[in-house]
Amino acid sequence: MGHSAGGHIAMVFGFSRLIDPERQLINRIVVISPVPSYDMPELLIKNCYELASRVGCYTPNITSDSEIVECLRLKDSHELISMQRLMEDDLVFFWNFMAGEPFMHLNQSIADFKKNAVKREMYIGNTIDENGFPWREKEKPSIAGSFMDWENPYEVADKFDEYHDNAPLGTVYESFTQGIFVSVATYSQAQVNAGGKVFLFQSKYVTVSDSLSKSFNLSNRPSNHVSDMQYFVGTHREEVHTPDMDVIDTFYSRMIVNFTKYGNPSPVWKPLDPSKMNYYALEVNTEKQIWPRMEEGFHESDVNFWFINMTAFDREVTRQKQLLSRLPMYPGPVILPPNESSPSDVSAHWWFYALIVVVALIIFYLIYVLKRAILKTPETTPLLYK
Repeated sequence: MGHSAGGHIAMVFGFSRLIDPERQLINRIVVISPVPSYDMPELLIKNCYELASRVGCYTPNITSDSEIVECLRLKDSHELISMQRLMEDDLVFFWNFMAGEPFMHLNQSIADFKKNAVKREMYIGNTIDENGFPWREKEKPSIAGSFMDWENPYEVADKFDEYHDNAPLGTVYESFTQGIFVSVATYSQAQVNAGGKVFLFQSKYVTVSDSLSKSFNLSNRPSNHVSDMQYFVGTHREEVHTPDMDVIDTFYSRMIVNFTKYGNPSPVWKPLDPSKMNYYALEVNTEKQIWPRMEEGFHESDVNFWFINMTAFDREVTRQKQLLSRLPMYPGPVILPPNESSPSDVSAHWWFYALIVVVALIIFYLIYVLKRAILKTPETTPLLYK
């Protein structure tokens, strides 16, 4: 069982064919708000050298990798952790890991990893808002490219940031939240395709104000990345607990216990059918007579956006790089394709320019004919001389 980054680790361990493929250790997994924690190898490598340098174990062009490892092993663990915290203050993070051993083969695609999942029973879901707060700072570019296979992850990240920043406030979730939505949806489908049984959910209740929301003048807000932790581990409780939240509190953890013991969280909770993407909506509002219920179409628009729009953009960037015969490495020039044109934009078609040329030729011809007609000497009756 895991939440956030721990949820992602629990998920990849459960899917892995390198870890317990015969199900001798793991039969069921509980995955809550899994943050897709992959990262670009070059960023992780850079961070490792930066850490080694700051603790005195690396000098560029002098220290070998084996010398770095030997030096780090002699360091006190508290010194290394303290340095990590200092680096995080400088926005150099260590919360992601590389897609590779021990849970998958190095350079194996995320799509292939899902496709070859080990059959298991999985309880998985997220909150309706996750980290979609209006005050959230923009993440480092790698996050937008960390939950899918991209040929041009930095360009994809930059393109999404541009799309997000130009959208009306509150209409588009930032990439951290969308990464959770898309990962939950696609890993759920993959597990069912592998023959497993999946119970998919989404927390949709409204939390009451606490000290954090008061600071940002938000009296109530949808359930977010940590708000449901109070129901299964007791942390992140609000200052005020409403009767509706007490109702959720009575059965939320009980569903996890039921799944762990019996493989079924609730008699009314139907296993996932990928053709419907049905899920259990955890919401209670006694005033409006709203209760937990089954719904369908789990984040269909978000999945389509990344697998259709952003995938098409990624392929177009690759095509343009090939046309230019250059493969720039980040942070070199970022090649972006032209803005997507709408079906009514005739300028996007080749015949539009051919038509302009034809019209121009006709205009030039008409001007030529008129000019000849004006300059031509008029015919007159010849003079008769005696």
